Amino acid sequence: MILKVIVLALIGTLVAGLLKQVKPEISIVAVIVTGLIIIWTILGEIVTIKTTFSKLFESSNVEGIFSAVMKIVGIGYLTEYASSVCEDYGTSSLAKKVQLAGKVCIFAMSTSAVTTIMSAITKLV
Repeated sequence: MILKVIVLALIGTLVAGLLKQVKPEISIVAVIVTGLIIIWTILGEIVTIKTTFSKLFESSNVEGIFSAVMKIVGIGYLTEYASSVCEDYGTSSLAKKVQLAGKVCIFAMSTSAVTTIMSAITKLV
């Protein structure tokens, strides 16, 4: 799978580079589409990982925490991807705002995990 991703990335980079010389405004579309194809390619692995961990935590009381952590990781990855695209096209100001928004979303999502942990601790005490 990683070889497929590397080949896709190299082809996308080549296409974007060629388009940047001819039609610079369209080259960003090539980068975004290539990124989406790569995400689609690894989606099966992501689902497998989520399913495996869901089954592992299903029988315990930490399933809610696991769900929150998975969402936080997803937000982190999406934020990093969007920020990188912004950086690649010279809009570092937008990239920083995407990063800030991602951090705020992660902080907001973490409150539910902290609440669940505090509830579990309170029950133990």
